[in-house]
Amino acid sequence: MFDSLDISQYLGGIIYVKIYINRFKIRLVGKNLEKDLTASKPFSHERMLIGSFYEAESLLKEGIKKIYGRKVLSPIVIMHPFERMEGGLTTVEEMALRDLGAAVGAREVFIVIGAERSDKELIRELKTASKGAMKRIST
Repeated sequence: MFDSLDISQYLGGIIYVKIYINRFKIRLVGKNLEKDLTASKPFSHERMLIGSFYEAESLLKEGIKKIYGRKVLSPIVIMHPFERMEGGLTTVEEMALRDLGAAVGAREVFIVIGAERSDKELIRELKTASKGAMKRIST
């Protein structure tokens, strides 16, 4: 699938999480697997995309389990908020995204803003994350 972009170095996989109001779209990069999950118990708040951390964590864990079908070995998680982004992310929101990634077992968490990314774009940006294409948020 990736001619010049080798993802084998990312043992545990790369999970791309698109975040919407009370909804996640979770994609396993390089595997063409995606799950769209809507929260039965809302996790968004009128001012914040992640307003109820534990509800968001529960839904994200459920989605990752559906994609992998087994226990995940410390994936890289890329969080991509799409709504309630007026004025950008606050440090509190960045921390919530980092902690959410850590709670689902991420080895590293990255945050990306802007347009949706293809798998090739995500791999390319991971390789150049230190140059600012993605924001690395250590867990």
